[in-house]
Amino acid sequence: MVLAYGSPRVLGEGVVRDILLAASLGESIGMARSLGLESPGVLLGDLYAYGSITDSMLILIDVLIDNCGFNPEDFAAELAERADIYNPLRMYDSGTAEAIIKIRQGIPWWVAREQIIERSSRVDAAARGLPVALFYSTQRLVATMSVAQAMVTHIDEHDLEAARLYAVAVHSLLHGEVQPDDLPFVLHDMTENKLIKEALIRVPDLLDEPEEKAAKLLLLVPCTSPHPLAVAIYSALRYKSPVKAAVHAASICGHSNNTVPAASMAAALAATINGLGKDYEEARRLESYQVIAEKARELVKAARQCKEYDTEADS
Repeated sequence: MVLAYGSPRVLGEGVVRDILLAASLGESIGMARSLGLESPGVLLGDLYAYGSITDSMLILIDVLIDNCGFNPEDFAAELAERADIYNPLRMYDSGTAEAIIKIRQGIPWWVAREQIIERSSRVDAAARGLPVALFYSTQRLVATMSVAQAMVTHIDEHDLEAARLYAVAVHSLLHGEVQPDDLPFVLHDMTENKLIKEALIRVPDLLDEPEEKAAKLLLLVPCTSPHPLAVAIYSALRYKSPVKAAVHAASICGHSNNTVPAASMAAALAATINGLGKDYEEARRLESYQVIAEKARELVKAARQCKEYDTEADS
């Protein structure tokens, strides 16, 4: 595999747009699969409805633009005001929705994110952090701010580490810092999380294996689903198109709460490696197509204007 986009630290509007579109398209595919539908997405008229990941990505993009970088207070306030948590089409994770409801009630976000009921791992915050990887030019800031955005609604260390690794993966691929086939090894060496570490080291040996076998070997904890980040990386490396990567990621994860984010991350990673390609026409059917195209343009412009600040913050 070769990088579709060359110049390190120079991201064009089309690159950013296509990766965001791929993530939204992957989410739509994951939503359909999680509901047992055979259609490419959940239809809203003739368009594919978007879900909570796209909804919160668009909010995050505005926060990055307005603040010339990430601001947790602003993100919490914007989520409280704008997150469409009561719309069933958005399919917000119940734990994430609970945190947002508490923030709306005036509870500080660092308190609101504490869950009354212990829940399984949730990587929706990892998937929504994609704009961070597209905005910042340095890996250190990408790693730090991807965790910061996840912390607004999530507290589990596993969820936060998944957010960091996913954002770093996208950023590293885009800037030519890692070759696609080396990605599992690089991320494995980067994390101390034993569960993620074990899942990632299995990915390279599974790339020539069918998804049924991959699903079994990426299932590290009984009575759960295969690890969503590892599934996303496996699917992106195995299948060349974002659509195919998303479909296979969703198939592997089954009907778990991580099916949708795994499909979204798989599609975004595939687009980062190979571009959107023929799947662009499918992406044009997204309900979110126009707004993503507009926000991609604004995000690239803001990233360029804020680059001096970005560089100073990293020094």
